[in-house]
Amino acid sequence: MSPVPSWPKRIVTSPLLWLTIACLACLLPFLDKAFHIDDTLFLYAAKHIQEDPVSFYRFAVNWYGTADPMWEVMQNPPLASYYIALVAAIFGWSEPALHFAFLLPAVAAIWGTYRLAEQFCTRPLLASLATLLTPAFLVSSTNVMCDTMTLCFWVWAVVFWERGLRRRQMVLLILSALLICLAALTKYIGVALIPLLLVYTVVQQRGRGNPLTSMVIPCVALGIPVVVLAMYQQLTEEMYGHGLLFQAAGYSMAVRHPLQGIFLKVVVGLGFLGGSAATLIFFLPLLWSWRGLLIGFVLTAGLTMAAGLSLNPKEGYSWIFILQRFTFIAAGTSLLALTCLDMWKRRDAASLLLTLWVGGILVFAAFLNWTINVRSLLPLLPAVGILIARRLDQRFGPVQAMRRGHLLCALVPAAILALMVTWADYRMANSVRTAAARIVAASANHPGTRWHQGHWGFQYYMGVAGVVPVDFYQFEGKAGDLAIYPGNNSNVEPDKPSVPLPNVKPEEQPPWPRVEPELYSLNVVPCRWLATMDPSVGAGFYAEVWGPLPFAFGKVRPAHFSVVELAPISRRKASR
Repeated sequence: MSPVPSWPKRIVTSPLLWLTIACLACLLPFLDKAFHIDDTLFLYAAKHIQEDPVSFYRFAVNWYGTADPMWEVMQNPPLASYYIALVAAIFGWSEPALHFAFLLPAVAAIWGTYRLAEQFCTRPLLASLATLLTPAFLVSSTNVMCDTMTLCFWVWAVVFWERGLRRRQMVLLILSALLICLAALTKYIGVALIPLLLVYTVVQQRGRGNPLTSMVIPCVALGIPVVVLAMYQQLTEEMYGHGLLFQAAGYSMAVRHPLQGIFLKVVVGLGFLGGSAATLIFFLPLLWSWRGLLIGFVLTAGLTMAAGLSLNPKEGYSWIFILQRFTFIAAGTSLLALTCLDMWKRRDAASLLLTLWVGGILVFAAFLNWTINVRSLLPLLPAVGILIARRLDQRFGPVQAMRRGHLLCALVPAAILALMVTWADYRMANSVRTAAARIVAASANHPGTRWHQGHWGFQYYMGVAGVVPVDFYQFEGKAGDLAIYPGNNSNVEPDKPSVPLPNVKPEEQPPWPRVEPELYSLNVVPCRWLATMDPSVGAGFYAEVWGPLPFAFGKVRPAHFSVVELAPISRRKASR
């Protein structure tokens, strides 16, 4: 009988400790990242919650070019904003403080992946690292949006549900149900856990005594999030006139970007899937035989060529873009094949859970969400890591039968790629903050009102400096005011006429303010060779409308920021 190791030795050798160190080593360098993309909406809601904790979305925000109620603009539930409000009340609103707070759900998500992988494979540490070292996880964990927190609640809900069924402990099932509630109140995709775990329960409990008895307690537990979400729907309908849960579903259907045809949606979805979980790229030689790799190469080449025919030649994507698209589609196709093969070979409850987990999230991201983006694919990453580990179990047997060098040859380049993408996104966010600071300083002594277009993190830093967002419907700029236009941003229309006012004749519509030559301009290239959001290289990490790749290498064009002075009204009319 081997001696039990002392507790200091157990701590030092604990996989969870080393996973924590790896997670912090990857994320701590980015603590001073500027607030980015939709961080601004969560921050606005958090600041309002500090003033009015009950009516969390009862205020107006200019996000699409005009002032709208926050409950119409925000398509996520408020739990992440409540978390931000709590942290900010204690530690303040600085970027490092809030980013450090979001390290907690990131580390907890990796811990949960490890605990779940312990039950489904013999390489839980590998599964956890394969989840951690992905562009989707690291980039999402450097933002203050709801995504990593949702992943944390999601994976732990599955962990406790699996344990509760295996041990027949109702307490664990109820705890899992409460985590489902938290996941769904952080991001609405958490609702998908209810049917996912229900199907898993039906299969897992098959043959374990009386089916009616074995299903009653799990169904009662799953009824808890159903009741909570119904109450949330009713409460928000009374508060805002529309239930926010159903409103978010309607928004995705109404605003969804119309990619041409199902085939193109599939191809773009596979590309985003492969880029989000780019770890798969480096594991391909270990996962498949040479024959399998050859079949995958031919299939991917066909998909890439067929997808290329749909591109507008004016977009001018280079061979580097085509190579990246091929690589991402290959990784995405490999994941689907991996999922199907695991289901075919094992045919157990765990394989069904992983198949439905990956397939459900992919269908939502590619066909149901308003746009394809990496944030929507984030919840499937733990399943990807576990599938990689299960495939290695099948091909190589026990852990000792496989050389560590082979795994390092996959994990090290995966880590380098994920950190490069995270750094590029970090540089993009910080360059916007720097540009905003320079513009504010250069225009500080101007006597007129300063207006800005554009949103995302740029809007947050403009608002902190007192710069007013332009309202396309009710613009009140005067001659001598300044207008600030950011590059590579949303809702920027420097040459667009004002949106027609209702019940006003076309000839009486107010003209869009024409401008004098630039008083101040600034060109910013955050990273010259890699981008997460830039149409010039086809990168659309946060929205596929920006580009058909989650991130892209290439020659990134500079973002042009300009400050102009509004011309007198007579000159505006003359220039129409």
